[in-house]
Amino acid sequence: YGDHRDLHLSLRRQRQMCIRDSLADALELQGQHQQAIEHYLQVLQLKPDYAEAHYNLAKVLGEQGKPQEAISHYRRALEIRPKYAKAHNNLGSALAEQGKLNEAIEHFTRALQINPNFADAQRNLGNVLLLQGKLDEAITCFTEAIELDPNSANVHYVLARTLISEGRIDEAITQLKETLRLKPDWVNPMNSLAWLLATCNDDSFRNGQEAIALAERACQLTDYKDPAILDTLAAAYATAGNFSDAVATAEQALKLALANNHKQWAEEIEARLKLYKRNQSYLAYRQTGNDLSPSQER
Repeated sequence: YGDHRDLHLSLRRQRQMCIRDSLADALELQGQHQQAIEHYLQVLQLKPDYAEAHYNLAKVLGEQGKPQEAISHYRRALEIRPKYAKAHNNLGSALAEQGKLNEAIEHFTRALQINPNFADAQRNLGNVLLLQGKLDEAITCFTEAIELDPNSANVHYVLARTLISEGRIDEAITQLKETLRLKPDWVNPMNSLAWLLATCNDDSFRNGQEAIALAERACQLTDYKDPAILDTLAAAYATAGNFSDAVATAEQALKLALANNHKQWAEEIEARLKLYKRNQSYLAYRQTGNDLSPSQER
C-alpha cells in the first residue's frame, strides 16, 4: 500500500508541475511577466533540476531587467544540461550586455559546437566580435549566419554596416539591397544605400538617380523631419547635377539640425552646402575606406 501511495503522490506532484509550467509559459506569452516568474519558481520548488524551467525563468527575469538573477538561472540550467545550446546563447547575450565579452564569446562558441546550425548564436558571436573591433571575424560570422537564415534583414544590414567600415563598398551595396528586398520600408538601410550611391568616390558604384529615389522615399517615411536623411537627399541631388534642389534640401537639413542642437552635424551639412552652391557634389566613400567621421556614417 505504501508503494502505491508514493506512486500516487509522485504522479500528482508531476501533474501539478506540468500544469504550473504550462500556465507559466502562457503567462509569459501574454506579457504577464511577474505572474510567470511566480509560477516558474513554484515549478522549481516541485522539481529543482528542471533545466527548461530555469531557462524560461531566466528569460523572463532578463526581460524584467534583472540580469544577475537571469544569469544565475541560465548557469543553473547549464549545470543540469551542459549541452543546452539555447541556454549557452542566452547566457552569452546576458554576459555581453554586462560587458563580459570574452565569457560571452565562450558561450556563443559552445552553443555553435552543440548546434552548428544555430543562426542566432552565429549572429550574436559576430556582434560581440564587432564590439571588440575584430571586423574580419565578425564579417565571417554574419556571413555564416546569413547562410543559415537568408531571410534575416537585420543580419544583412549589420553585415552591410561592417563591410562599409572595412571599405568593401561593393559588397555593402549588395547587402543593403538585400536588406531592403526583405524589409522594403526600413529607413536606416534605405538611407545608408542612398548615401553610398550618392557619395561613393568610385564612378562604377555611384548612381545619382537611384540615390534620389531611395532618399526621397526615406524622406517620405520620416515626414521630411530627419536632417540626416535630408542631407542624403541633398547629396543625391548634387550627384545627379541638380544643384538648386541640393542647395534647398541642404538648407532644410541644416535648419533642422540646428533646431535639434546637432551642432557637429550642422557643421558637416554646412560644409557640403558650400560645395553645392559652387555646383560641386560631395564624394566620400572609397572602395578601400572612407574619409567620414563617425558622426557622418549612415
